[in-house]
Parts: sequence; structure tokens; C-alpha cells
Amino acid sequence: DACGSLGVGLLLAVTAAKLFSRNHRSLVGVSMPDRDLARAVEVLKQCEIVASWRDMKTEVLGPRKFRFKCEIVVDGAAIVSRHPGLFDGMEGALGLGV
Repeated sequence: DACGSLGVGLLLAVTAAKLFSRNHRSLVGVSMPDRDLARAVEVLKQCEIVASWRDMKTEVLGPRKFRFKCEIVVDGAAIVSRHPGLFDGMEGALGLGV
């Protein structure tokens, strides 16, 4: 009985290890290739209203299909300089007084 229990336990352990190694990519996810990530970062660098970014995460969804997520810190001065009259007349709505 003891040998049979050890054999079944060993068989279950080997099966679990094989399943884990096969499904590891599905469980963890695969990041974007460095070449594509570099292109995405270059787009962020070229955007004048993006001051900085953090917490970047990527995942491959399919062939040439990715999910890209990051927190962007926006440069408010760049937005106002591009749209100078954007906040005109909003002092009352913001409760700032006139």
C-alpha cells in the first residue's frame, strides 16, 4: 500500500509540474518585445504634453497585438500654451471669484 501511495503521489507531482511548465506563459503573460516597447516609449518622449510616465506594463495579446498601460504625468503648462483660451471665463464655475 505504501509503495502504491508513493507512486500515485509521484505521478501527480510529475503531472502538476508538466502542466505548470506548459501554462506558465499563460499564467504570467508575455511582455512586448523590446523593439516595440522602444517605439512606444519614443512616442511618449515626442509628445510635448507628457512630462513623465511610470508604472509601465505591457502584454502580448496576439500576433502584432499588444496591451500597453502606463500612468502619464501631464505638463499642464504645455496644454495651456497650446490652447491659450481654454480656461477663459471659468473662474466663476471653479469658485475662484472674478
